[in-house]
Amino acid sequence: MKKSKWPQEPKRVLSEAANARFQDAKALLKVKRYGGAVYLGGYVIECLLKVAVCDFLGASKLPAEYAVHNLEYLLRVSGLLEEVRASSMLTKHFDVILEWTVSMRYRGAIVRADDAHKFIQAVLEVRLWLLSKRK
Repeated sequence: MKKSKWPQEPKRVLSEAANARFQDAKALLKVKRYGGAVYLGGYVIECLLKVAVCDFLGASKLPAEYAVHNLEYLLRVSGLLEEVRASSMLTKHFDVILEWTVSMRYRGAIVRADDAHKFIQAVLEVRLWLLSKRK
């Protein structure tokens, strides 16, 4: 797993970034910039999963070994995977979201409108759930 070169951010900053990227994703969806909306929507979940990892570890900053862009890995190390598996609704939304990769930034023009709307709806639902888990 490749580690980030960036300094490790406090979970407060990660949470603020998630909120800002969510607003950006909704704005891009509204103006039919579907690739950008999906790309930023994935970052919303990435940031919130990193906050969940910090909460799980009792850390105020994300440890370097978790500075990755792999949503499935972050879900596993957040301590929330079993709860997701126990909920058909969360499983359905994560099935959509886990298709996201950081390389999607190169595929902006090929995301269909219906796929983008489905993805952002899944982000909305998972975002609310993750926010409810905050410690």
